[in-house]
Amino acid sequence: MKRFQVAMALGLALATGCFADYREDFAKGVQEFTAGRYAAAAALFQKVIAEKADLPEAHLNLGNCWASLGKTAEAEVSYAEAVRQNATLFTGWMQLGLMRTKLGKLEESVAALDEALKLKPASGAGWVFRGNALEGLKRTEEATKSYQEAIRRDPDYVFAYRDLGHLRLQQRDVAGAQEAYQEAIRRKPDFADALMALGSIHYNAKRYAAARTMFERAAKALPGVALPRVYLGHSLRLLKQPADAAKAYREAVALDSKRADAWFGLGRCLVSQRSYTEAKAVAKTLDGLDRNLATQLWKLIPG
Repeated sequence: MKRFQVAMALGLALATGCFADYREDFAKGVQEFTAGRYAAAAALFQKVIAEKADLPEAHLNLGNCWASLGKTAEAEVSYAEAVRQNATLFTGWMQLGLMRTKLGKLEESVAALDEALKLKPASGAGWVFRGNALEGLKRTEEATKSYQEAIRRDPDYVFAYRDLGHLRLQQRDVAGAQEAYQEAIRRKPDFADALMALGSIHYNAKRYAAARTMFERAAKALPGVALPRVYLGHSLRLLKQPADAAKAYREAVALDSKRADAWFGLGRCLVSQRSYTEAKAVAKTLDGLDRNLATQLWKLIPG
């Protein structure tokens, strides 16, 4: 299942005035979670629940801990109990929907997200997460409407344009996808997901100058990620700018030394520049990563 923006930003629930004896453990749990110590936080929320099982905020926050620890099944149980006790917990329904999507319980996910949207119908995230689940069910028309509803309700929620673009690409509607990505970028100029997607559309259409621009912007938005630099290198190489392409590939392998495609691209640029000694060194590196690409590069090096 594709693309989830797990909504920890939805926040920790704070119980207000509904308990006194357990406030200290609850507060400590919030502190531990905020500090990124999720297992310790889970233990504290479990302690609260052991003493006061009918506190929905404790179940909600325990679910947040399990989700952060990658324990999706446990998180689902906690979120389900939270909304069973308090059906007005928007965050609980949202997170329950996300966990069920991750678990492949897609019909149940849609049902949970529908409950969330009854509480906050203007939630762009809720409509997008619902669209993701509907896509998994192959109900693409409904998914499209869900993404469009997200855009109508919350036009600055750029993930709606991104996911609508991805869906249109799956439907081979390249023009529609391009339009969605362009709108996402217009609203958030450094939105790397849309920059990479639009760059790929240009690249596949052999519009290498336009692709280069998108990948350059994506590289700035993702300073620690190799992928946009790899595709920037590809675009520059096809634009017959081997020196600039080699620079992009070098940045890529500096970030991820196991990217065989970046090493291969670098090697090809070095050959075109007649830097054969360095090209041979790159080929030797490729020998340990991808023998097929290494063999191709060795064939390009004279002598």
